[in-house]
Amino acid sequence: GDMLQTSLDVFASQLGLKNPRYAETLEYLANNYIKANETDKAFELLEKARKIWESRLGRRNNIKLVGIHESNGDIYYYKRNYEEAKSEYNSARKLYKRSFSDEHPDYVKVLTKLSKVAYMQEDAKATKDYIDEAIAAYNVYIQKYFPALSEREKAKFWNTIRPDFEYFNTLAIRLQYSDPKVLQDMYDNALVTKSLLLNSSIKMRQQILSSGDEELINQYTEWLVKKELMTTVISMSQEQLTENNIHPEHLAKEIEQLEKDLGTRSALFGESFKENSITWKDVQQSLKPNEVAIEMIRFRYFDHVFTDSVLYAMLYIKNEPRSTPEVIMLTNGKDLEHKYKNNYRNSIKFKIEDYYSYDAYWKPIADKVGSYSTIYLSADGVYNQLNLEAIP
Repeated sequence: GDMLQTSLDVFASQLGLKNPRYAETLEYLANNYIKANETDKAFELLEKARKIWESRLGRRNNIKLVGIHESNGDIYYYKRNYEEAKSEYNSARKLYKRSFSDEHPDYVKVLTKLSKVAYMQEDAKATKDYIDEAIAAYNVYIQKYFPALSEREKAKFWNTIRPDFEYFNTLAIRLQYSDPKVLQDMYDNALVTKSLLLNSSIKMRQQILSSGDEELINQYTEWLVKKELMTTVISMSQEQLTENNIHPEHLAKEIEQLEKDLGTRSALFGESFKENSITWKDVQQSLKPNEVAIEMIRFRYFDHVFTDSVLYAMLYIKNEPRSTPEVIMLTNGKDLEHKYKNNYRNSIKFKIEDYYSYDAYWKPIADKVGSYSTIYLSADGVYNQLNLEAIP
């Protein structure tokens, strides 16, 4: 706190109290105070920043106020003052939408915050509407931009959106009886997100760059540059686009043409861009009569914030008329990941009888699913560290 205050005094004396850079500094420091739970101090700094921006640019449609609304919303949410939080987040949402687009990453983030407010107010419809819109936007991003990201950028993007999918899972488990379709959405989300970091882009990149085909390599490099620019463009305002002489619709057309050309020159490139969104129905249709598929999803339980409770949802489907995904819940995730895992390892290591693993890891599933000749299991969490066939 003292160090922050000192740096603030230095900025004030160097920049002057009406300087936009000073306002940005105030916002940055306010967000640090929010993280440290010093909300009163944060409010005070945000109010100073608001006054500077309003005196410079007026109150109406002032995009510079968007971060202040969002940070104020975060403080009210933290204090469980949900009505005020909703009002601030809504102001931020409207400003983002008016100045940018509904693909803007920060616009999508505000939707998830509004969903959490509605969840805490037990408004099921608003909760679901906001998070559905956010996840639809993530799916568009995954389809349009994800293939061009480097592996490091992919992992970074996944880490920023993963909490929102985890939050959706808590929601789905809560709403499954009033909204049966929510488990189907949960299954489809798992199919999209589990494959995110496993696609063939590395193989494709290596094949193209080592092909010796100069034109193919040039087109591919140009495509990467333009795709990267496009991911920046969705976060730019109309003024910034005009200033930098960028025309998003021209850029989109150029990318589309490059993708067509690359698709004809490289079979692997063409393959990786096919619309390949797999749903639970595709999985169901590929099952034979005496088979079952289990999609396992590990997530932290959400209640105002993420708790340290770990849950495992086993979504299972059978290829039977009118059947849809059903769920088996294991709510003792922490025990499965520590106590029972240690027991499982020790029994293998010291060759002693394992009395607990079957009851902990498999019995709840077998009891509900029944006996099937073949079970396809898409594992998650601790189940990736077990050999289920080694469990007596």
